Amino acid sequence: MTEIIDHGVTGKIIKEISEPVGLVMINCTFIEQALSAIFEITADEVHAAGRKVKRPFGLDDKIKVCGKIFRNVDTLAQYREAVQPNLQQLKKIKIVRDTFAHGTISGFEAASTVFTFSVVNPEDDYHTLREVRISAENIGNAAEVSYGLATFFQKLATDLMERT
Repeated sequence: MTEIIDHGVTGKIIKEISEPVGLVMINCTFIEQALSAIFEITADEVHAAGRKVKRPFGLDDKIKVCGKIFRNVDTLAQYREAVQPNLQQLKKIKIVRDTFAHGTISGFEAASTVFTFSVVNPEDDYHTLREVRISAENIGNAAEVSYGLATFFQKLATDLMERT
């Protein structure tokens, strides 16, 4: 296979990371959907606790709102201990997800199997560029962690819905 431009990234390398990158992306869709469901399921409790009920938009907002819900709504206190560390882990996975979604591979070091992604920040006035480096091993680890998070948040949404 030929290299893509001159970054040292061959089609073979792309094929090798496609599965774990795809898993991170797909798992994050399940996570985001579960967070939306959690918000909808708990909205009445949030309102009853005197908290503002405003639908979050985007994964960043959903993570923040979910954290606030479980920190501040006493009727959900039994979930607090499990939710908070998973939200912290999700913040890290979101960085990886955003790198894959908004970046492009700009380099690969074969000896260390480290990828460099160039990521444009579309939210600033100058669309600044930053680089993110991640090893092939950590891409695989991110896929596994994102699967665990998807499982956790989907189960949490289900458990919240099934309360009597």
